[in-house]
Amino acid sequence: MLLVARHGGEPAGCAGVRLLDVRTAELKQVFVRPGARGLGVASGLLAAAEAAAVRLGAERIRLDTRLDLTEALALYRRRGYVEIAPTTRTAPTRRSSSRSDWRGRGGREPATGDQRGPAYGHW
Repeated sequence: MLLVARHGGEPAGCAGVRLLDVRTAELKQVFVRPGARGLGVASGLLAAAEAAAVRLGAERIRLDTRLDLTEALALYRRRGYVEIAPTTRTAPTRRSSSRSDWRGRGGREPATGDQRGPAYGHW
């Protein structure tokens, strides 16, 4: 599933979500255009991706990210993601991360802007 964020009527960023198996979603390539950075677009995309994963039936979400993407790492940590052992072969300059079991919080989807987010783990 491809998600596109808009700001001021213009495309501002995108993210992808796909199922790895019936319980696990993968967050793919979150990107925010340079002119839209610092406006909360990435946070909104992440919340939308988490909600999309729930709608797809996932109980957890995983991602890989580069170590030099410090803003992305900070965003994932703020949303409750934790580093876990890689589940695939990743380059030494990448980390795998995940969150899981967000349905354990009253069976609700994470709300946009919910700073606690779902309970995940894997970088």
